[in-house]
Amino acid sequence: MSAAQLILVTMDRLLGGTGRGLGRQAPEGLRGGDPLDFWRMEVVEPGRLSRLRAQKKIPGRAGLEYKTAPQADDQRLLTQAAFFQPKGWCSLPYWHAFYPIPRLIFSGLIRLPAKQAGRMWLPIVSALLLNMNIRAADKFIFDFQTDTKAGAWQIVNDGVMGGVSTSQFCVTNGVAVFQGEVSLANNGGFASVRSLPISHQLAGFDTFVIRTLGDGHRYKFTSRINPSFGSAIYQAVFKTQPGVWEEHHLPLTEFIPTFRGRVLSDEPPLEAAKVTSVGFLISEQQAGAFQLKVAWIKASVSTNK
Repeated sequence: MSAAQLILVTMDRLLGGTGRGLGRQAPEGLRGGDPLDFWRMEVVEPGRLSRLRAQKKIPGRAGLEYKTAPQADDQRLLTQAAFFQPKGWCSLPYWHAFYPIPRLIFSGLIRLPAKQAGRMWLPIVSALLLNMNIRAADKFIFDFQTDTKAGAWQIVNDGVMGGVSTSQFCVTNGVAVFQGEVSLANNGGFASVRSLPISHQLAGFDTFVIRTLGDGHRYKFTSRINPSFGSAIYQAVFKTQPGVWEEHHLPLTEFIPTFRGRVLSDEPPLEAAKVTSVGFLISEQQAGAFQLKVAWIKASVSTNK
């Protein structure tokens, strides 16, 4: 235990706390009731809200709350609030006496990047930010709560090869909806949508993360590094569960270069820095109606690195 940790543990004991050493108790993720350093998780809503309660013997109820909300330009707003609910006659004098200490600590806490927080004996911040899916390494490519322009996307179905499959893409109520019907007639059998080419500036990322609500079909997440129509399409398969919101982590190393259904063996691996377009594809003889809802698309860095 470092000197800084020893000081905090001692202070916590003097103030009626548990005096536990710092550290994240849950190995993966956070759930309501989990201990975290000198706190206990009260509410956990991944991607939106984390609320912690202080494990101290104090005249009242104290805690921290973190919320995230989408903003323009692929950004997320993170807000932090420290609260104290008094109980008994000595609660207000207690709060006024110790208020300068939490104000000093918490005012700078939120400004620390997750990785820096972990190095500076503050793993609580790292754990919370990771749990809320806003790691310093994450970048939103599309967040459909704010990216509401369906015109930035292009439908490409098997009609280009004589098929008759149909699909549409729209953004409604904060989610994108890709839906239609796949037909195997006329040697067809696929429907797709892709974003218009633009530089996404994804250098340094190695994983796509998508949040979807599917229908049980297999879909492919696609990426292009060349804006021309005849260029290679890099694809990675993900399977959906009907009626369930899921997050799919798709490492770039799993993307396979293809063209009109054929695997290309002479294309280079997918590089994040060169990505100009992303999209979704349904094929593989899956005839019939389909619907895929998408909340957001992110670029991330693998936690295994």
